[in-house]
Amino acid sequence: MRSDSVWARNETEMIGKDIIILRECSRYSPAYRSTWASLASEPDYERSFGPRKRGESHAAFIFAILLVVLIFDIDLDRTPWTKVNTSACAAIAILSIAGLILSARAESSWVQHPFLVSSDDHAKLFGVLDIYEDERNRTCSLTVGILPEHRGKKIGSIATRAAIRYSFEKLDALRVESTALSSNPASINMNDRMIQEGTLKERYLIEGVPVAVDEHIYRLLKQEWLAQTQETDANGLK
Repeated sequence: MRSDSVWARNETEMIGKDIIILRECSRYSPAYRSTWASLASEPDYERSFGPRKRGESHAAFIFAILLVVLIFDIDLDRTPWTKVNTSACAAIAILSIAGLILSARAESSWVQHPFLVSSDDHAKLFGVLDIYEDERNRTCSLTVGILPEHRGKKIGSIATRAAIRYSFEKLDALRVESTALSSNPASINMNDRMIQEGTLKERYLIEGVPVAVDEHIYRLLKQEWLAQTQETDANGLK
């Protein structure tokens, strides 16, 4: 098994002849971004993920550009310095640096770990998976997206199990959590190794659905996962 993938324990997790792995990638990876873009363009995207847009904060990028422009302007502008433009440049520089620091701190509260769900030989791409890690509270939250042509094969369940293992063994999490909408039965089935902790009734209004849908909350604590693993090993089951 390649070092950039999350192994699926010794017994391996297979669909047909394909071994399913998680391959860690950058969130700027073309394959990762294009797969999420494809999922987001589906007519039923809201039924699966709710009326939420997958967005990224560009605040740090904007502040960085502002600071770079300021530096170039100071370097190229030959206008004599006055108290006014000196004060203005200093104020912009301070605000840009403060903005960079604050936006970086805001984004670092949850660390994103993006993965491609693929075959072991990397020949097939089945979907994407994100682990959002709350480092301070040692909690991981999972989001899985499987491409339409690969749904209904339990690939999402296998990917979720691998992500749970990664969260506990690699990220040292104490808790892993996930959610699923009542309008997305496939997502509910992906959480087959997790414990339903509660339900947010009528959580989302989704276009095309006559009534508000519920959001189910799932969790698995480390001691619960260890107990599952010991039972699995004792029974010789996957």
